[in-house]
Amino acid sequence: GITRVREGKLRDVRIVLGGVAAVPWRAEDFAQIAARRGVLVTTADNFAVGRTVAPHAVRVSLGGARDHESLERGLCHLADILAEGPRPAKLVL
Repeated sequence: GITRVREGKLRDVRIVLGGVAAVPWRAEDFAQIAARRGVLVTTADNFAVGRTVAPHAVRVSLGGARDHESLERGLCHLADILAEGPRPAKLVL
């Protein structure tokens, strides 16, 4: 299963109210990179109520995959993104 394929890669994932928060990622950056790899996740700000500040987290729908293989492939992509880490921000002067 997923654990055998990517053992240890998800250790930096923190579960936050059904979502995934990965420090030091910004949720929007993580979601954009995941989308480029064919994995759609939703940022936590879509679930914030009123003027509440949402955590830098994403929600992953496990029920959205067509089959178990697609789910495993998508989760492995997310694990790879987390392992690679975010790209350094460009400094604008």
